[in-house]
Amino acid sequence: MVRWSCLAVLSIASILPPAAMAQAEPGWVDLLAEKDLANWILPHGQWQFVSGVSLRQGDATLLTATEPAGPILYNGPAGRTPNLLSKEQFGDVELHTEFLIPKGSNSGIKFLGVYEVQIFDSFEAKTLSASGCGGVYPRAELVPYHHIDEGYPPLVNASLAPGTWQTLDIVFRAPRFDAQGRKIANVKFESVVLNGKTIHSQLEVPFPTGHAWRGPEQAEGQILLQGDHGPVAFRNLKIKRLAPPVPATQTPSEINKQFVDPSLDPSAFVARFETESREIFTKRDAIAALVQAQAGESIADVGAGTGLFTRLFATQVGAAGNVYAIDIATPFLFHIAENAKKDKQSQIKTVIGRSDSIVMPNESLDAVFLCDTYHHVEAPAKFLASIHRALKPNGRLILVEFDRQEGKSSEFILKHIRADQATFKREIEQAGFRPEAPASTLPLQENFVATFRKTDAPRDHSQPAESERAR
Repeated sequence: MVRWSCLAVLSIASILPPAAMAQAEPGWVDLLAEKDLANWILPHGQWQFVSGVSLRQGDATLLTATEPAGPILYNGPAGRTPNLLSKEQFGDVELHTEFLIPKGSNSGIKFLGVYEVQIFDSFEAKTLSASGCGGVYPRAELVPYHHIDEGYPPLVNASLAPGTWQTLDIVFRAPRFDAQGRKIANVKFESVVLNGKTIHSQLEVPFPTGHAWRGPEQAEGQILLQGDHGPVAFRNLKIKRLAPPVPATQTPSEINKQFVDPSLDPSAFVARFETESREIFTKRDAIAALVQAQAGESIADVGAGTGLFTRLFATQVGAAGNVYAIDIATPFLFHIAENAKKDKQSQIKTVIGRSDSIVMPNESLDAVFLCDTYHHVEAPAKFLASIHRALKPNGRLILVEFDRQEGKSSEFILKHIRADQATFKREIEQAGFRPEAPASTLPLQENFVATFRKTDAPRDHSQPAESERAR
Protein backbone atom coordinates (compact mmCIF):
# COMPACT_ATOMS: atom_id res chain seq x y z
CA MET A 1 0.00 0.00 0.00
CA VAL A 2 1.00 3.60 -0.55
CA ARG A 3 2.30 5.05 2.71
CA TRP A 4 0.94 8.49 3.42
CA SER A 5 2.82 11.17 5.29
CA CYS A 6 1.90 14.63 6.51
CA LEU A 7 4.87 16.95 6.24
CA ALA A 8 5.32 19.81 8.56
CA VAL A 9 4.78 23.08 6.71
CA LEU A 10 5.35 25.56 9.49
CA SER A 11 8.31 27.81 8.81
CA ILE A 12 9.29 26.31 5.44
CA ALA A 13 7.29 28.77 3.34
CA SER A 14 10.23 31.13 3.28
CA ILE A 15 12.65 28.56 1.85
CA LEU A 16 10.50 26.65 -0.65
CA PRO A 17 9.18 27.89 -4.01
CA PRO A 18 5.36 27.86 -4.43
CA ALA A 19 5.24 24.46 -6.19
CA ALA A 20 7.38 22.83 -3.52
CA MET A 21 5.37 24.51 -0.81
CA ALA A 22 2.19 23.03 -2.23
CA GLN A 23 3.70 19.54 -2.14
CA ALA A 24 4.60 20.03 1.52
CA GLU A 25 0.92 20.26 2.38
CA PRO A 26 -0.92 17.25 3.83
CA GLY A 27 -2.47 14.85 1.34
CA TRP A 28 0.46 14.36 -1.00
CA VAL A 29 1.68 10.79 -1.61
CA ASP A 30 5.28 10.13 -2.59
CA LEU A 31 5.02 7.28 -5.10
CA LEU A 32 8.80 6.81 -4.97
CA ALA A 33 9.07 6.67 -1.19
CA GLU A 34 9.46 2.88 -1.08
CA LYS A 35 12.82 1.96 -2.58
CA ASP A 36 11.71 -1.64 -3.07
CA LEU A 37 9.05 -0.45 -5.55
CA ALA A 38 6.36 -1.57 -3.12
CA ASN A 39 3.95 1.01 -4.58
CA TRP A 40 4.15 -0.59 -8.05
CA ILE A 41 2.87 -3.92 -9.31
CA LEU A 42 5.14 -6.62 -10.72
CA PRO A 43 6.96 -7.06 -13.02
CA HIS A 44 9.38 -4.25 -12.27
CA GLY A 45 11.74 -5.14 -15.10
CA GLN A 46 14.94 -3.11 -15.01
CA TRP A 47 13.47 -0.17 -13.08
CA GLN A 48 15.79 0.68 -10.20
CA PHE A 49 16.59 3.42 -7.71
CA VAL A 50 19.90 5.26 -8.05
CA SER A 51 21.50 8.31 -6.51
CA GLY A 52 22.14 10.13 -9.79
CA VAL A 53 21.76 9.98 -13.58
CA SER A 54 23.54 11.76 -16.42
CA LEU A 55 24.00 11.51 -20.16
CA ARG A 56 26.24 8.59 -21.03
CA GLN A 57 29.71 9.68 -22.08
CA GLY A 58 30.14 9.01 -25.78
CA ASP A 59 26.43 8.31 -26.36
CA ALA A 60 23.99 11.09 -25.41
CA THR A 61 21.02 8.88 -26.29
CA LEU A 62 21.51 6.79 -23.14
CA LEU A 63 21.74 7.42 -19.40
CA THR A 64 24.42 6.48 -16.91
CA ALA A 65 23.37 5.88 -13.33
CA THR A 66 25.26 6.52 -10.12
CA GLU A 67 24.95 4.06 -7.25
CA PRO A 68 24.12 3.38 -4.44
CA ALA A 69 20.35 3.51 -4.39
CA GLY A 70 18.93 6.95 -3.93
CA PRO A 71 15.82 9.05 -4.68
CA ILE A 72 15.91 8.67 -8.47
CA LEU A 73 14.01 5.96 -10.36
CA TYR A 74 15.22 5.08 -13.83
CA ASN A 75 14.48 2.34 -16.33
CA GLY A 76 17.84 0.64 -16.44
CA PRO A 77 21.00 0.90 -18.54
CA ALA A 78 19.30 -0.27 -21.75
CA GLY A 79 16.56 2.31 -21.40
CA ARG A 80 13.82 -0.12 -22.42
CA THR A 81 11.91 -2.16 -19.87
CA PRO A 82 8.24 -2.92 -19.09
CA ASN A 83 6.01 -0.04 -18.04
CA LEU A 84 5.36 0.52 -14.33
CA LEU A 85 1.80 0.50 -13.01
CA SER A 86 0.86 1.81 -9.57
CA LYS A 87 -0.79 -0.58 -7.15
CA GLU A 88 -3.24 2.04 -6.03
CA GLN A 89 -5.94 3.43 -8.30
CA PHE A 90 -6.72 7.11 -8.59
CA GLY A 91 -9.42 9.34 -10.06
CA ASP A 92 -9.18 13.12 -9.76
CA VAL A 93 -5.61 13.99 -8.89
CA GLU A 94 -2.90 16.60 -8.89
CA LEU A 95 0.48 15.17 -9.88
CA HIS A 96 3.97 16.61 -9.66
CA THR A 97 7.16 15.03 -10.91
CA GLU A 98 10.59 15.80 -12.24
CA PHE A 99 12.00 13.83 -15.15
CA LEU A 100 15.21 13.57 -17.14
CA ILE A 101 15.64 12.09 -20.60
CA PRO A 102 18.59 11.79 -22.97
CA LYS A 103 18.72 12.93 -26.58
CA GLY A 104 15.88 11.59 -28.73
CA SER A 105 14.19 9.68 -25.91
CA ASN A 106 10.49 8.94 -25.52
CA SER A 107 8.40 8.20 -22.42
CA GLY A 108 5.12 9.30 -20.87
CA ILE A 109 2.79 9.34 -17.89
CA LYS A 110 -0.66 7.82 -18.26
CA PHE A 111 -3.60 8.63 -15.99
CA LEU A 112 -6.07 5.80 -15.34
CA GLY A 113 -3.51 3.84 -17.35
CA VAL A 114 -4.86 5.16 -20.68
CA TYR A 115 -4.68 8.98 -20.91
CA GLU A 116 -1.11 9.88 -21.80
CA VAL A 117 0.85 13.06 -21.37
CA GLN A 118 3.90 12.58 -23.54
CA ILE A 119 7.49 12.90 -22.36
CA PHE A 120 9.81 13.41 -25.32
CA ASP A 121 13.00 15.16 -26.31
CA SER A 122 11.43 18.22 -28.00
CA PHE A 123 14.22 20.63 -27.17
CA GLU A 124 14.33 23.41 -29.77
CA ALA A 125 11.66 21.69 -31.90
CA LYS A 126 10.03 24.23 -34.22
CA THR A 127 6.71 22.45 -34.67
CA LEU A 128 4.26 21.77 -31.86
CA SER A 129 3.06 18.18 -31.87
CA ALA A 130 0.97 15.96 -29.61
CA SER A 131 3.81 13.45 -29.91
CA GLY A 132 6.16 16.07 -28.49
CA CYS A 133 6.86 16.78 -24.85
CA GLY A 134 3.68 17.68 -22.95
CA GLY A 135 1.36 16.65 -25.75
CA VAL A 136 -1.77 14.66 -24.98
CA TYR A 137 -1.01 11.70 -27.20
CA PRO A 138 -2.93 10.98 -30.44
CA ARG A 139 -5.24 8.02 -30.86
CA ALA A 140 -3.85 5.10 -32.86
CA GLU A 141 -4.73 1.79 -34.47
CA LEU A 142 -2.48 -1.16 -33.71
CA VAL A 143 -2.40 -3.14 -36.97
CA PRO A 144 -0.52 -1.62 -38.62
CA TYR A 145 0.31 0.93 -35.95
CA HIS A 146 -0.63 4.42 -37.12
CA HIS A 147 -2.11 7.57 -35.62
CA ILE A 148 -5.67 8.43 -36.61
CA ASP A 149 -5.52 12.03 -35.44
CA GLU A 150 -3.05 14.65 -34.26
CA GLY A 151 -4.04 14.57 -30.57
CA TYR A 152 -3.60 17.75 -28.53
CA PRO A 153 -0.24 19.52 -28.98
CA PRO A 154 1.09 21.71 -26.13
CA LEU A 155 0.35 25.41 -26.39
CA VAL A 156 4.08 26.22 -26.32
CA ASN A 157 7.34 24.28 -26.49
CA ALA A 158 8.57 24.44 -22.89
CA SER A 159 11.09 21.61 -23.22
CA LEU A 160 14.60 21.88 -21.80
CA ALA A 161 17.80 20.31 -23.13
CA PRO A 162 18.39 16.57 -22.86
CA GLY A 163 20.15 15.64 -19.64
CA THR A 164 18.36 18.45 -17.75
CA TRP A 165 15.90 17.81 -14.95
CA GLN A 166 12.44 19.07 -15.99
CA THR A 167 9.25 19.61 -13.97
CA LEU A 168 5.73 18.55 -14.79
CA ASP A 169 2.61 19.57 -12.83
CA ILE A 170 -0.79 18.23 -13.86
CA VAL A 171 -4.33 18.62 -12.54
CA PHE A 172 -6.39 15.75 -13.95
CA ARG A 173 -10.13 15.12 -13.75
CA ALA A 174 -11.43 11.63 -14.44
CA PRO A 175 -14.56 10.99 -16.49
CA ARG A 176 -17.93 11.05 -14.72
CA PHE A 177 -20.62 8.38 -14.95
CA ASP A 178 -24.27 8.20 -13.93
CA ALA A 179 -25.85 5.50 -11.75
CA GLN A 180 -26.21 3.25 -14.80
CA GLY A 181 -22.51 3.56 -15.63
CA ARG A 182 -23.05 5.84 -18.63
CA LYS A 183 -20.52 8.60 -19.17
CA ILE A 184 -21.80 12.09 -18.45
CA ALA A 185 -18.54 14.08 -18.44
CA ASN A 186 -15.27 13.80 -20.35
CA VAL A 187 -11.76 13.58 -18.95
CA LYS A 188 -10.35 17.04 -18.39
CA PHE A 189 -6.79 18.20 -17.97
CA GLU A 190 -7.51 21.30 -15.93
CA SER A 191 -3.90 22.33 -16.24
CA VAL A 192 -0.60 20.93 -17.47
CA VAL A 193 2.47 22.98 -16.59
CA LEU A 194 5.86 22.02 -18.03
CA ASN A 195 8.90 23.77 -16.59
CA GLY A 196 6.74 26.55 -15.23
CA LYS A 197 4.84 27.20 -18.49
CA THR A 198 1.18 26.33 -18.98
CA ILE A 199 0.90 24.02 -21.97
CA HIS A 200 -2.75 22.90 -21.54
CA SER A 201 -5.66 24.56 -19.78
CA GLN A 202 -9.18 23.17 -19.31
CA LEU A 203 -8.57 20.58 -22.04
CA GLU A 204 -11.40 18.05 -22.46
CA VAL A 205 -10.44 14.68 -23.93
CA PRO A 206 -13.33 12.46 -25.08
CA PHE A 207 -11.37 9.23 -25.58
CA PRO A 208 -8.40 7.37 -24.10
CA THR A 209 -5.19 8.01 -26.02
CA GLY A 210 -3.08 5.75 -28.24
CA HIS A 211 -4.50 2.37 -29.18
CA ALA A 212 -6.53 2.28 -25.94
CA TRP A 213 -9.11 4.68 -27.41
CA ARG A 214 -11.58 1.93 -28.32
CA GLY A 215 -11.55 0.48 -24.81
CA PRO A 216 -13.92 1.21 -21.94
CA GLU A 217 -13.46 4.23 -19.70
CA GLN A 218 -13.59 4.17 -15.92
CA ALA A 219 -13.66 6.58 -13.00
CA GLU A 220 -10.44 5.33 -11.41
CA GLY A 221 -7.29 3.66 -12.64
CA GLN A 222 -3.56 3.27 -12.24
CA ILE A 223 -0.74 5.69 -12.87
CA LEU A 224 1.50 4.30 -15.62
CA LEU A 225 5.13 5.24 -16.18
CA GLN A 226 6.21 4.37 -19.70
CA GLY A 227 9.53 2.54 -19.75
CA ASP A 228 9.57 0.61 -23.02
CA HIS A 229 10.16 3.44 -25.50
CA GLY A 230 13.43 4.99 -24.32
CA PRO A 231 15.61 5.95 -21.34
CA VAL A 232 13.96 8.05 -18.63
CA ALA A 233 14.47 8.93 -14.97
CA PHE A 234 11.97 10.28 -12.43
CA ARG A 235 12.29 11.87 -9.02
CA ASN A 236 9.88 13.59 -6.63
CA LEU A 237 6.89 11.80 -8.15
CA LYS A 238 4.03 12.88 -5.90
CA ILE A 239 0.29 12.70 -6.21
CA LYS A 240 -2.67 14.12 -4.30
CA ARG A 241 -6.30 13.09 -4.54
CA LEU A 242 -8.69 15.94 -5.29
CA ALA A 243 -12.24 16.50 -4.15
CA PRO A 244 -14.83 16.41 -6.94
CA PRO A 245 -15.15 19.74 -8.76
CA VAL A 246 -17.95 22.06 -7.74
CA PRO A 247 -20.74 21.72 -10.33
CA ALA A 248 -21.05 24.68 -12.65
CA THR A 249 -23.69 27.15 -11.56
CA GLN A 250 -23.91 28.98 -14.88
CA THR A 251 -27.49 29.17 -16.12
CA PRO A 252 -27.75 27.71 -19.63
CA SER A 253 -29.06 29.94 -22.39
CA GLU A 254 -32.76 29.67 -23.08
CA ILE A 255 -32.18 28.12 -26.50
CA ASN A 256 -30.17 25.22 -25.01
CA LYS A 257 -31.86 24.91 -21.62
CA GLN A 258 -33.93 21.85 -22.49
CA PHE A 259 -30.92 20.02 -23.92
CA VAL A 260 -28.83 20.19 -20.74
CA ASP A 261 -31.70 18.77 -18.69
CA PRO A 262 -30.70 15.21 -17.69
CA SER A 263 -34.38 14.22 -17.68
CA LEU A 264 -34.74 14.95 -21.41
CA ASP A 265 -36.83 12.24 -23.10
CA PRO A 266 -35.33 11.24 -26.48
CA SER A 267 -38.53 9.46 -27.54
CA ALA A 268 -40.39 12.77 -27.47
CA PHE A 269 -37.83 14.24 -29.86
CA VAL A 270 -37.98 11.19 -32.13
CA ALA A 271 -41.67 12.00 -32.56
CA ARG A 272 -40.77 15.63 -33.38
CA PHE A 273 -37.64 15.15 -35.48
CA GLU A 274 -38.32 11.92 -37.34
CA THR A 275 -41.68 12.66 -38.89
CA GLU A 276 -42.88 13.12 -42.45
CA SER A 277 -44.05 16.66 -41.60
CA ARG A 278 -40.42 17.77 -41.24
CA GLU A 279 -38.66 18.42 -44.56
CA ILE A 280 -35.29 17.47 -43.09
CA PHE A 281 -36.67 13.99 -42.42
CA THR A 282 -38.40 13.50 -45.78
CA LYS A 283 -35.23 14.55 -47.66
CA ARG A 284 -32.81 12.86 -45.25
CA ASP A 285 -31.17 10.62 -47.85
CA ALA A 286 -30.50 13.50 -50.25
CA ILE A 287 -29.15 15.65 -47.40
CA ALA A 288 -26.88 12.87 -46.15
CA ALA A 289 -25.54 12.45 -49.68
CA LEU A 290 -24.27 16.07 -49.58
CA VAL A 291 -21.56 14.96 -47.16
CA GLN A 292 -20.15 12.63 -49.82
CA ALA A 293 -18.96 10.26 -47.12
CA GLN A 294 -16.62 7.54 -48.35
CA ALA A 295 -15.90 4.11 -46.93
CA GLY A 296 -13.38 4.34 -44.09
CA GLU A 297 -13.83 8.07 -43.46
CA SER A 298 -14.39 9.76 -40.09
CA ILE A 299 -17.52 11.93 -39.98
CA ALA A 300 -18.83 14.09 -37.12
CA ASP A 301 -22.59 14.56 -36.79
CA VAL A 302 -22.61 17.66 -34.57
CA GLY A 303 -25.85 18.23 -32.71
CA ALA A 304 -26.72 14.64 -33.54
CA GLY A 305 -30.01 14.71 -31.64
CA THR A 306 -31.87 11.43 -32.10
CA GLY A 307 -29.20 10.07 -34.44
CA LEU A 308 -31.16 10.33 -37.68
CA PHE A 309 -28.12 11.26 -39.77
CA THR A 310 -25.66 9.37 -37.57
CA ARG A 311 -27.24 6.12 -38.70
CA LEU A 312 -27.14 7.12 -42.37
CA PHE A 313 -23.48 8.13 -42.18
CA ALA A 314 -22.61 4.86 -40.45
CA THR A 315 -23.92 2.97 -43.46
CA GLN A 316 -21.93 5.20 -45.82
CA VAL A 317 -18.54 4.92 -44.05
CA GLY A 318 -18.95 1.23 -43.32
CA ALA A 319 -17.28 -0.85 -40.63
CA ALA A 320 -13.83 0.60 -41.43
CA GLY A 321 -14.99 4.18 -40.79
CA ASN A 322 -16.05 6.18 -37.76
CA VAL A 323 -19.09 8.33 -37.12
CA TYR A 324 -18.95 10.57 -34.07
CA ALA A 325 -22.34 11.58 -32.73
CA ILE A 326 -21.64 14.80 -30.84
CA ASP A 327 -24.19 16.51 -28.62
CA ILE A 328 -24.49 18.47 -25.40
CA ALA A 329 -27.54 16.37 -24.42
CA THR A 330 -26.32 13.13 -22.85
CA PRO A 331 -29.78 11.47 -23.06
CA PHE A 332 -29.54 11.81 -26.85
CA LEU A 333 -26.12 10.15 -26.76
CA PHE A 334 -27.42 7.30 -24.58
CA HIS A 335 -30.26 6.81 -27.09
CA ILE A 336 -27.84 6.76 -30.05
CA ALA A 337 -25.45 4.35 -28.30
CA GLU A 338 -28.26 1.95 -27.44
CA ASN A 339 -29.51 1.93 -31.04
CA ALA A 340 -25.99 1.50 -32.41
CA LYS A 341 -25.46 -1.52 -30.17
CA LYS A 342 -28.79 -2.98 -31.20
CA ASP A 343 -28.04 -2.39 -34.91
CA LYS A 344 -24.44 -3.63 -34.54
CA GLN A 345 -23.04 -0.35 -35.85
CA SER A 346 -19.78 -0.32 -33.89
CA GLN A 347 -18.48 2.50 -36.10
CA ILE A 348 -20.74 4.90 -34.18
CA LYS A 349 -19.09 6.61 -31.20
CA THR A 350 -20.80 9.15 -28.96
CA VAL A 351 -19.05 12.30 -27.79
CA ILE A 352 -20.17 14.76 -25.11
CA GLY A 353 -19.75 18.14 -26.75
CA ARG A 354 -19.99 21.68 -25.43
CA SER A 355 -21.89 24.69 -26.68
CA ASP A 356 -18.53 26.26 -27.60
CA SER A 357 -16.58 23.17 -28.79
CA ILE A 358 -17.03 19.84 -30.53
CA VAL A 359 -14.28 18.44 -28.22
CA MET A 360 -12.48 16.35 -30.84
CA PRO A 361 -8.73 15.77 -31.31
CA ASN A 362 -6.79 17.75 -33.89
CA GLU A 363 -7.10 16.57 -37.51
CA SER A 364 -9.36 13.67 -36.59
CA LEU A 365 -12.23 14.25 -39.05
CA ASP A 366 -12.77 14.13 -42.80
CA ALA A 367 -16.09 15.96 -42.60
CA VAL A 368 -18.29 17.79 -40.08
CA PHE A 369 -22.06 17.91 -40.56
CA LEU A 370 -24.41 20.30 -38.76
CA CYS A 371 -28.16 20.12 -39.33
CA ASP A 372 -30.34 22.72 -37.60
CA THR A 373 -27.62 22.97 -34.97
CA TYR A 374 -25.55 26.07 -35.70
CA HIS A 375 -28.19 28.47 -34.42
CA HIS A 376 -27.79 26.83 -30.99
CA VAL A 377 -24.09 27.75 -30.82
CA GLU A 378 -23.48 30.32 -28.09
CA ALA A 379 -19.86 31.20 -28.96
CA PRO A 380 -19.55 30.89 -32.76
CA ALA A 381 -15.87 31.87 -33.05
CA LYS A 382 -14.70 29.35 -30.41
CA PHE A 383 -17.02 26.67 -31.73
CA LEU A 384 -15.84 27.07 -35.32
CA ALA A 385 -12.21 27.14 -34.18
CA SER A 386 -12.74 23.72 -32.58
CA ILE A 387 -14.14 22.41 -35.88
CA HIS A 388 -11.22 23.91 -37.80
CA ARG A 389 -8.72 22.16 -35.52
CA ALA A 390 -10.57 18.85 -35.70
CA LEU A 391 -10.81 18.71 -39.49
CA LYS A 392 -8.03 17.24 -41.57
CA PRO A 393 -6.46 19.47 -44.23
CA ASN A 394 -9.07 20.38 -46.87
CA GLY A 395 -11.74 18.78 -44.66
CA ARG A 396 -15.41 19.37 -45.43
CA LEU A 397 -17.97 21.33 -43.42
CA ILE A 398 -21.60 20.87 -44.43
CA LEU A 399 -24.20 23.20 -42.94
CA VAL A 400 -27.96 22.69 -43.13
CA GLU A 401 -29.73 25.44 -41.24
CA PHE A 402 -33.01 27.29 -40.95
CA ASP A 403 -33.23 30.08 -43.53
CA ARG A 404 -34.26 33.22 -41.65
CA GLN A 405 -35.86 35.76 -43.98
CA GLU A 406 -37.70 38.78 -42.69
CA GLY A 407 -41.27 38.93 -43.94
CA LYS A 408 -41.13 35.37 -45.27
CA SER A 409 -40.04 32.93 -42.57
CA SER A 410 -42.40 31.46 -40.01
CA GLU A 411 -42.84 33.11 -36.62
CA PHE A 412 -40.91 30.22 -35.05
CA ILE A 413 -37.87 30.80 -37.28
CA LEU A 414 -37.94 34.58 -36.85
CA LYS A 415 -37.98 34.25 -33.05
CA HIS A 416 -35.77 31.19 -32.70
CA ILE A 417 -32.97 31.74 -35.26
CA ARG A 418 -30.55 34.53 -34.34
CA ALA A 419 -29.35 35.52 -37.84
CA ASP A 420 -29.82 35.08 -41.58
CA GLN A 421 -27.80 32.76 -43.80
CA ALA A 422 -25.46 35.54 -44.98
CA THR A 423 -24.38 36.14 -41.38
CA PHE A 424 -23.88 32.44 -40.70
CA LYS A 425 -21.81 32.01 -43.87
CA ARG A 426 -19.69 35.05 -43.05
CA GLU A 427 -18.93 33.71 -39.57
CA ILE A 428 -17.82 30.39 -41.04
CA GLU A 429 -15.61 31.96 -43.72
CA GLN A 430 -13.94 34.18 -41.13
CA ALA A 431 -13.13 31.06 -39.10
CA GLY A 432 -10.92 29.66 -41.87
CA PHE A 433 -13.26 28.00 -44.36
CA ARG A 434 -13.80 28.66 -48.05
CA PRO A 435 -17.26 28.19 -49.58
CA GLU A 436 -17.87 25.76 -52.40
CA ALA A 437 -20.92 24.69 -54.35
CA PRO A 438 -22.95 21.90 -52.73
CA ALA A 439 -22.72 18.47 -54.33
CA SER A 440 -26.35 18.91 -55.43
CA THR A 441 -29.18 21.39 -54.99
CA LEU A 442 -32.16 20.59 -52.84
CA PRO A 443 -35.57 22.30 -53.02
CA LEU A 444 -35.83 23.08 -49.30
CA GLN A 445 -38.52 25.43 -48.05
CA GLU A 446 -37.41 26.24 -44.49
CA ASN A 447 -33.69 25.44 -44.67
CA PHE A 448 -30.63 26.27 -46.73
CA VAL A 449 -27.51 24.24 -47.48
CA ALA A 450 -23.94 25.57 -47.51
CA THR A 451 -20.71 23.61 -47.91
CA PHE A 452 -17.16 24.67 -47.09
CA ARG A 453 -13.57 23.43 -47.11
CA LYS A 454 -11.01 23.98 -44.39
CA THR A 455 -8.27 26.40 -45.37
CA ASP A 456 -4.82 26.60 -43.80
CA ALA A 457 -5.67 29.36 -41.33
CA PRO A 458 -8.59 31.57 -40.28
CA ARG A 459 -9.05 34.61 -42.49
CA ASP A 460 -8.03 38.11 -41.45
CA HIS A 461 -11.24 39.51 -39.95
CA SER A 462 -10.33 42.98 -41.17
CA GLN A 463 -10.90 41.82 -44.77
CA PRO A 464 -14.35 41.13 -46.27
CA ALA A 465 -15.42 37.51 -46.58
CA GLU A 466 -15.58 35.95 -50.04
CA SER A 467 -19.37 35.94 -49.93
CA GLU A 468 -19.32 39.70 -49.22
CA ARG A 469 -16.92 40.41 -52.09
CA ALA A 470 -19.19 38.53 -54.47
CA ARG A 471 -22.15 40.76 -53.75
